[in-house]
Amino acid sequence: MKHPGRVGDSPIIGSGLYCDNRAGACVATGDGEEILRTCMSFSIVESMRNNLDVQEACEKSIQRIKEVVEAHPSPNAKMHKKLTIAVLAMDKNGNVGSASTL
Repeated sequence: MKHPGRVGDSPIIGSGLYCDNRAGACVATGDGEEILRTCMSFSIVESMRNNLDVQEACEKSIQRIKEVVEAHPSPNAKMHKKLTIAVLAMDKNGNVGSASTL
């Protein structure tokens, strides 16, 4: 259940989910408005397309979103005490990676 005023990223291709048979797939969950700001799932799949290991791609994206939120807080940033985001990805060979802000 979403809090009033929250934005859902799950149905937005590139943010809450993204897949490409030539690179892999990714899903993200958590603070949707922050996930939307960086097209998080798309960026992870693109990192894998550019030969970054799936686990490294997940960790790199989490680090990036932390930097973006710290440098440019969104109006809803105070809704939670902590940035809460998690990603799960799989590359085209079936290797799995995950990362979170927690």
